[in-house]
Amino acid sequence: MGVRIKDNNNVPQILRVIKELSSKRVEVGVFGDDDSHLLMIARVHEYGTNIEVTDKMRGWFAYQGYPLKERDNRNQYTRTFLCSKYI
Repeated sequence: MGVRIKDNNNVPQILRVIKELSSKRVEVGVFGDDDSHLLMIARVHEYGTNIEVTDKMRGWFAYQGYPLKERDNRNQYTRTFLCSKYI
């Protein structure tokens, strides 16, 4: 009883595809008008923000069982997804 090994060499095909793709370009990011809602959300996730708490917001948090201190602000910390440090 023998063993038969079949080898498919796809390296030339892979090299050809890489050569074709080397002339292409990809843009990565969130695109939109400067005042778009989606772009605002992307900026907050990328860079974070500090939200001033109003009396109305303070009341809502208290009603939900999360009373805030008088000087408490809400910080939206970054949730970076495009930063080059991850590339």
